[in-house]
Amino acid sequence: MWLEGLVFAPTLVSYRIEVLERHYPWIDQSGLNYFRNRLSQAPRDSEHGLALVLSAADTYEKQMQALKAVEFKCDELWSILDVIEK
Repeated sequence: MWLEGLVFAPTLVSYRIEVLERHYPWIDQSGLNYFRNRLSQAPRDSEHGLALVLSAADTYEKQMQALKAVEFKCDELWSILDVIEK
């Protein structure tokens, strides 16, 4: 699906794995398995999520609810990054 690259960025995940290995060599390789597994799992997850939204958000109000859910998720992720950065 063409949108997969926008919803899930495999190149970015691969780059993150490379950076983690380079800058944190003390991390056991098995500790990076979550990220490696995401390379095959995330495309399926994003396709499923997109299909769900496209079929369920059939009104403007539902589309706005879906948008608010994405905004909430992004806010949560930024909060996690803020805590990590401090």
